[in-house]
Amino acid sequence: MKQTYNILILIWAIMICGYTQVNAQISEQSQLEENSSDTVLIVIQATDDYKVLPQALKTETINGFLKSINTELVSVRYGNKRELWHKDNVTGTFVLLDTLDMNTVRINKPSGKKLVSNHTFISFGGQLSYQNDFNAYLNVTAGRFLWKDKWDMALSIGCGFSASATVLSIGHLSKYYYPMTFHGQRISPYVGAGISYYFSKNKDADGKGSSSYNVYGTVGSSWRIGPGALDAGFRFGNVNKFAFVVGYTFLF
Repeated sequence: MKQTYNILILIWAIMICGYTQVNAQISEQSQLEENSSDTVLIVIQATDDYKVLPQALKTETINGFLKSINTELVSVRYGNKRELWHKDNVTGTFVLLDTLDMNTVRINKPSGKKLVSNHTFISFGGQLSYQNDFNAYLNVTAGRFLWKDKWDMALSIGCGFSASATVLSIGHLSKYYYPMTFHGQRISPYVGAGISYYFSKNKDADGKGSSSYNVYGTVGSSWRIGPGALDAGFRFGNVNKFAFVVGYTFLF
């Protein structure tokens, strides 16, 4: 790994520029969707050894080299080639956006990835709530990010129990995230809302069942760890007055 880092031998410059400026240099069709006036673009001059590396090793090299550098845009230059790399909002790793050949002035996209990757995800977690008495649930949630890896929609199913009943639930949930970096950690506070249908069956002798809808709001935070994120938050609803939820989300 150390040898691959040596391929990137010199940082030419760190300069302040807008996304629109970078966009003009690369392509009018570039996938840059943020408009910021203080984006830091790091320009790296690579050796000839870098250009013969397979794409997977290039990605590993770039991410290892920039691990401790706080930036989102990187330009790698070697010969007549220019590569534009961007840090993914959710995974925290750099992905190759575009490759420019200065001789032909054509754009190639070998990675096929956009600046915004609409990840599919699945979450496994639990919930402790209060509805006349305390209830404990196990939940499975599956969904997809719909906009800039900040807004998602998901379906969830769960089963739980309380002192007096067994409960099954199915519902829909949507959340909006606010990605940020805090002391080097990628944390995304969120707000959201959802609706769930509950069916409960009493544990007493008559075994009667009942059903209800729970409309709720939720607040919490997602902490990027490993291949996914650790989630924790609170829900407030008309049936389950108060609930604490925790789980782990895998991103695909």
